[in-house]
Amino acid sequence: MKNIILILTLILSSSCFQRSNLLEPAKLPGRYVKSALVSTPSPAYRVRTEGKDLVSIESIDHTPPTFLQSKVIVDPGIHSFQIKMEFWESSARVKDESLITKVDSDIIFQTEANKEYLINAIRNTNGIWLWAEDIDTREVVGGTRP
Repeated sequence: MKNIILILTLILSSSCFQRSNLLEPAKLPGRYVKSALVSTPSPAYRVRTEGKDLVSIESIDHTPPTFLQSKVIVDPGIHSFQIKMEFWESSARVKDESLITKVDSDIIFQTEANKEYLINAIRNTNGIWLWAEDIDTREVVGGTRP
């Protein structure tokens, strides 16, 4: 008799757990998502004709990213991103690429829910350019694009 009661208790408790899981959606519909995605051009070095470069997110509001330095999820609002930029140059006289410039800089901009933003940087003859843009509209939301 004790075994039957134990088996019935296990069956009933497991069915209760299964019912509670039915109330929790596996994926929230888009209208409930209240965050923005901010990324950099690539998770690794970006190869250019004259060398390569790297743009990475070192911190968001003075807190390091928890997983990736190339893609982060943030709440809507104004955020300060500390960006690390490395610019390497290829040379015909040197077989390997050499580090030309390494810069840490901040960029501040406002994010909106359900939007994606790209933080980008380049180095050219006029200096180093750092900007953030809305992925859909290509509108600059922070910094200056060359």
